[in-house]
Amino acid sequence: MDSETLKRTWDDYAARTDSIWPSEHLVRFIRSNQLHTQKLRVLEIGPGSGRNSVYLASLGFDLTVIDISQEAIKKTLMTLNSNGYKALGIVENILDCTLEQFDIIIDISSLQHLRHSELITTIGKLHKILSVGGQFFSITKHRNDTTYQLGELVSNCEVYFKPGIPKVVYETHITYLDISEITSAYKQFDFMEVNYDEWTYGNMTSRNAHWLIHAKKLK
Repeated sequence: MDSETLKRTWDDYAARTDSIWPSEHLVRFIRSNQLHTQKLRVLEIGPGSGRNSVYLASLGFDLTVIDISQEAIKKTLMTLNSNGYKALGIVENILDCTLEQFDIIIDISSLQHLRHSELITTIGKLHKILSVGGQFFSITKHRNDTTYQLGELVSNCEVYFKPGIPKVVYETHITYLDISEITSAYKQFDFMEVNYDEWTYGNMTSRNAHWLIHAKKLK
């Protein structure tokens, strides 16, 4: 998919989505690590409609949001403004941009849409812009997810989807890592915890399955 088509795809997604509640896993990550008690520089990748951005901004973080979609950034900043908050919005592909240092980087199911090689490069890039003591939190697809069986397998960890497949609205690639691939992708980090979350839908005929990844840069 070329860059202009990619931008239009995510512009359309942002225009269609209207979620308002933050990810419960993000809330648990922030609270369990006592991050809400500190004034920290936070980067959120792929904010969508801003559902997680409002939560992060409400904690007093110095928030930056980045998305390839201009519509997503526009919608996120409007959502923040209507709730009395603000953030720096960057319309750019995470693969191409140059960023300052951050204390926390948040990815709620955005980086999984990168090709596998792009994902590995991006994780290394994000490690470099984390401050010492910085933390990275990501939610990403697990191969137990029903969608893994529905697309065209490009490799063991990468699946190509055409529009019209159940749960798939747009042409896209999704990368599904196993635990060994996660360990390899995050090898630069000094500390890592990986958890698993799954729920069913469609009268228990299908599964939504994700990894919850928490990594720290300690030196």
